[in-house]
This record gives sequence, structure tokens and C-alpha cells, in this order.
Amino acid sequence: MSSADTATDYHYPEKILQKLIRFDTTNPPGNEKACIDYIDDLLKKNGIESVLITKDPGRPNLIARLKGSGTAPPLLMYGHADVVTTENQIWRHPPFEGKITDGFIWGRGALDMKGTIAMMAAALIRAKAENLKPAGDIVFAVLSDEESGGNFGARYLVENYPEQFSGIRYAIGEFGACAMYVGRQKFYPIQVSEKQICWIEVTIKGPGGHGSVPLKKQRHVQNGTIHLQNQLLKLSPAYHKRSPTNDSDHCFCHANACGTDPAPAAQPGSD
Repeated sequence: MSSADTATDYHYPEKILQKLIRFDTTNPPGNEKACIDYIDDLLKKNGIESVLITKDPGRPNLIARLKGSGTAPPLLMYGHADVVTTENQIWRHPPFEGKITDGFIWGRGALDMKGTIAMMAAALIRAKAENLKPAGDIVFAVLSDEESGGNFGARYLVENYPEQFSGIRYAIGEFGACAMYVGRQKFYPIQVSEKQICWIEVTIKGPGGHGSVPLKKQRHVQNGTIHLQNQLLKLSPAYHKRSPTNDSDHCFCHANACGTDPAPAAQPGSD
């Protein structure tokens, strides 16, 4: 492999992202194998060894490691290859085409979270190409099944292969790769906690989208997620007595449910 081939991989992460988007890894059912095999081949082509760990042959998990000097704990870079559905959604461009328009890559997973995987893969390839020796190992994990509970991905790995993460104290994951707006305030999110799962089946009518980022009212049609939030608030007066865990929790919940600007207490720069 020539140095030019390696440079192409890490200088153009957008090309990696386009290829990742073109794998339909909608979960369920997932079918992440072809996508993760592509990442595995890409790393091996650039001299980075990786292992595939599977509970289901069609839903592998990849772990690669760039050795450090051992003077610091390992750092984990984590991403998931599966994406949420595009069913009943209106897309300006086909969701699995990876088309570049006006300087943006369009496609399901461009943000959540194949874009991050592409950047991490490019960074790891560059570090290898430039013979970087980090203080601690860099562990790169690309997992299946994040969108439906992690039974084939994160949960399976930590319960059965905890040694893969031995000594790791810090991780770079899903949030922080891009800006987001809450109300009219621009945020660069830093994750300080993780939600847990409570499955409830409810049918609502309205435009489709990602449950964590509800769309605003469009053409006099109320977004289903926001409508559901408002109805649940009416049914649960105890919610209004709940103490938020911290200022960021209070800010985000308030702005997300009401569509207003964040509460002053959680504005950037406040304590």
C-alpha cells in the first residue's frame, strides 16, 4: 500500500462517511455486518489490527487498538453502526445515498452516528500513518445494536468481554461532534450522564423523526413527540414537583418540551 493510499483515507473522512451511509443498517433488524466489515477492511489496509466479537454473526462488534507508551490509561473512542428508521419520513435527498449538497452530506446516520465513526477512523489511521505513540492505548470500538438496547452490542461486550475495556477511564462517544440548537440557543453538548430504558408502547400521529430531537410544528401539523410530551405532563402532576438532577438537565428538558429558550440558570458561562 502506498503512502498516497493511506493519505486518501485520513484526509477525506467525508468519503468514508459516504460509504458508511450507503449501508442500510436500520435497527431493527440492524444488519450491521457489511458496514462493520468495511471498517475492519479499511483499518487493516492501513496497518491497524482489529477483532470482531459477535453474539449474532450478522451483528458484529469491532474493537481496534493503537498501542501507546503505557504512561497513561487507555482512551476509548466509541461509535455505533446502526441507525433509526426512515419510515414515514420525508427526505430532501435519499437517506442511504450519502449525497453531498451545498457542502453537507445528507443521509441517515450522518449525525447519529456514522459521521463520528468516520472522523474517529480517519484520526486513528492518521495516527498510525504518522507513527504517533500516544501516552495510553487508543481503543476504537464500533458496535451494533445501540438503537434497540445494546443486547448484541455494548451490553454483550461489557458482560462477556470486560477485559477489552480494562483500565479505560475516559471515552469519546456520541455527543460533542456537532452543534445543536435548543430554542434559539446554540449548544456544543458534553454528556454528563446516560438515560436508562423504560419501554412503553404508545401510538401517536404526526411527522416522523428521531425521538431525541423532536421537530417543531410544521405547516400547522403538531409534531407527534412534542404532543405526546405535553399529554404526559398533564397526566403526571408529580413531574412538576421533580427536582432536576442539575442545571443542564433542567435546561434541556424545559426547552425541549416547551420550545422556548433555555432557562437562564443553565446558560453558557453560568455556574
